[in-house]
Amino acid sequence: MNAETTWTTSAGRVITEDEAARVAAAFEADDDTMEEAVAQPIRRRGRAVLVGTQGRRSPKVEARVGEDLYAQLRQQALREQRRVSDLVRDAVAEYVKTHH
Repeated sequence: MNAETTWTTSAGRVITEDEAARVAAAFEADDDTMEEAVAQPIRRRGRAVLVGTQGRRSPKVEARVGEDLYAQLRQQALREQRRVSDLVRDAVAEYVKTHH
């Protein structure tokens, strides 16, 4: 059994070959839409404001991890259809909660 090729968007959404083909066909069916899509710059949507920040930008925490841990995080995020940053945020919150 062959595994289907998939792609993961920056938002963590998994796109299958069939879905990619449908999207491509929809764009190609309307030349104006295709030209507009290609001409438009890619806009990153950013993340939603976190609870408790009262509309301010939430603080950013960065950490380096080993390649193996990062690969495990990415695989878990794919399984849960979430972002790696969401898993890290949950893990840090749980750690602080249990070690307070």
